[in-house]
Amino acid sequence: MAPRDPQIAAAIQRRLRRSSIQPHYSLPVFSAEEARAEIWREIAGFYARALDWHTLPAEERAEAEHSGLAVEVGAGKTTFACAGLASEARRQAAGFIATAKARALPHRVLYTVPYHKLGQEVCARMTGLGLQVAMWRGRGAEDPNAPGQPMCRNGAAVKDALAAGDDVEAAVCGRAGGARCPFFDTCAYQRQKLATQRADVVVAAHEVMLGGMPAGIGNGFGLVVADESWWQDGIGRTQVGVETLAAGPGAHWVPRQDDPERMDEGATNDLHALRARLAAAVQASPDGYLTRAALLTARLDAKGCGMAHRLEWRRKVSGLLHPGLPEEARQDALRRCRGNAAIPALAAVWKAAEELLDGGGEATGRVELATVEGSQGRRRVLRLNTIQAVAEKVLGLPLLLLDATLPAELLRHRLPRLRVLAKVRAQAPHMQVHQVLGGFGKTSLTPNPATHPAENARRGNRIAELRDFIVLRTGCARALVITYQQLEAHFAGLPRVETAHFNAVAGRDEWRDVRHLFVIGRPMPAAGDTRRLAAALSGRPVPVALPPPVTCGATMRDGTAAPVLVHAYADPDLEAVREAIMEVELVQGIGRGRGINRTAENPLDVWVLAGDVVLPLPLDSLCSWQDVAPGPLERMAARGVILTSPRDAARAYSDLFPTVEAAKKALQRDQGARDFGDIPLWKLSIGECPRNSGFIRVTYRPSGRGQQTRTAWARLDRLPKLRAWLETVTGATLVLFEPDNPSPPPPSPPEPPLPDLQDQVSLPPAVLDLRRGGSGSGTMPLVGAWQSACLPRGGWR
Repeated sequence: MAPRDPQIAAAIQRRLRRSSIQPHYSLPVFSAEEARAEIWREIAGFYARALDWHTLPAEERAEAEHSGLAVEVGAGKTTFACAGLASEARRQAAGFIATAKARALPHRVLYTVPYHKLGQEVCARMTGLGLQVAMWRGRGAEDPNAPGQPMCRNGAAVKDALAAGDDVEAAVCGRAGGARCPFFDTCAYQRQKLATQRADVVVAAHEVMLGGMPAGIGNGFGLVVADESWWQDGIGRTQVGVETLAAGPGAHWVPRQDDPERMDEGATNDLHALRARLAAAVQASPDGYLTRAALLTARLDAKGCGMAHRLEWRRKVSGLLHPGLPEEARQDALRRCRGNAAIPALAAVWKAAEELLDGGGEATGRVELATVEGSQGRRRVLRLNTIQAVAEKVLGLPLLLLDATLPAELLRHRLPRLRVLAKVRAQAPHMQVHQVLGGFGKTSLTPNPATHPAENARRGNRIAELRDFIVLRTGCARALVITYQQLEAHFAGLPRVETAHFNAVAGRDEWRDVRHLFVIGRPMPAAGDTRRLAAALSGRPVPVALPPPVTCGATMRDGTAAPVLVHAYADPDLEAVREAIMEVELVQGIGRGRGINRTAENPLDVWVLAGDVVLPLPLDSLCSWQDVAPGPLERMAARGVILTSPRDAARAYSDLFPTVEAAKKALQRDQGARDFGDIPLWKLSIGECPRNSGFIRVTYRPSGRGQQTRTAWARLDRLPKLRAWLETVTGATLVLFEPDNPSPPPPSPPEPPLPDLQDQVSLPPAVLDLRRGGSGSGTMPLVGAWQSACLPRGGWR
């Protein structure tokens, strides 16, 4: 898709030569086969080192290895990870599990994934390799044996137990031989435990690695494999009002350790004295991060904050809830446990204050102070940026992370000794990637009831343009569109086009054979969300900032750089978060087409319509939307019928031509551009116009004095209803309707309806069955070449 117009090509080259910018990403160096060999070598090496580590006596072991492997999507990381557990097929040797069993070492593997659907695929793959596998599902997950039902049928009781901060197993589930949940005997959550504890491999969601691992999955694990990204998991935000710090001893008292029913007066007084100091520090501080200076001014030190942290947890009331509790007693227990809800947040404040005073920083990113307006007026609050630590059991085991992007700088906040084994990026010679610059952000495209009608009309017109663009580019071949969830429905229903949205594509394999892939927009986190994530991960005060525009170098196929204006942060943690969120979804989206696995007989064309993005892939073209946006003639072709009469075109396609005069001028421009003097050739597929293009000429004339004979060009599958449609367009019976004698039509998709003129709705996109010249080049539009060869040279009528 290189520019065909010499002037355009020369202008681009001059711009590139003037720019001293370097490519932001290097070109891939591995072939697909070399990449797979490298992936296998690294995974097999990690498994071997894990076995050697377990072989050593506990007192001689170093800390367990935590490693990551950045792997190109479609290169087979999951395949190799599973195969290495079962057998090292290339060396005809036993895999990790069999070898560990033979040596009487911990052999069980915890394999984590982002979605249960991907987990089911992994389970099926490992079962096929002869491994004993089970999948662990949380209480709220769907029961695979009862679609639509959760694993736990006693959700209300679980919710109460969680609100009380109680242990769900003890408070709700109970145990065999004692008081237990009425659903216990048929509970899917309980039923999975036996299979999970016996399995060699437990497949679970990434969240099981954080906090405390569920006891139900058992013990004896030898290593952990985390497949796909998980760095955002376990990050949250909660809030504590300063009035909570001022609650008196009567409301928040510390029980005695030898008698939980009685108050420990000394401990309670100590806690509330420390709370009063913290409240004073909050009230005296401006909005923003909690500072060391404010804490010192309030006469707080690390030792006192650590003691307050422990005393807050001692306030927790537990053991009052249990299965079979009468309703009155249950409600009384919930009232007594009501204060537990604030304990985790209060304890987290004290922990953050202790770390701040014990360290060298001037402020903490974990706690932000703010003034809010509410029904009771202005009040001060503490907002906590919380993060769950990786479970101690996981930290103590060899851990392998497999991810397409692997944001190591973010992961090291929780895995400080993480090392990157390799970044394996493979060449994809049969995948072409085209990036189109323009306004494709969510707020530029998504209609919004609160937005001015004129702006919503503009957004609707852009969506219609994009629909026609997709139809023209795909030419009846199977395609995938990935965009924002709110926009997905706007692209559903296009012939042979499937849709998906960001944050719901990782690991999915059903689109490996699409011919075209479109990514419209990009996930751009709001500045506040970016800062919150960065502060939670790093624990430091991340600056409040908007990402300024910065020129970066997009990597072109020939290794040169093309300048792209992106919005990037100067702060390294902010920029790492922004890049990880944006990059992971774009890479995952493009990876659905499995570009590195394509051949000359099965190529893939990728269109990324996103303005301020630098892709970690080499581009075959970089252009603006104005360069590739379809014109009126092309958009009529996309919808299946081209009308050469301005009056008829304006009635049939009111979204393209608001008036007859507008239609006349637009059609004259296209007529004048018949020799492509002012249309960039590089946006069109160039080739000989096929005689059986799928379009034929139709001559028609409405009844009535002075009516002229007119010409239309229509797809063959439009003919059965075309006459009636033209009569609606013209408002008269046709006295002449003569299609040229067509050749037998090629197979085509189901015919979309012609437009409803009463509602002035545009014709739903049709498809062009036009093929590029040459073998193996796939299906592409030939609108420009077909227009030049097939349309009459006479004036438009």
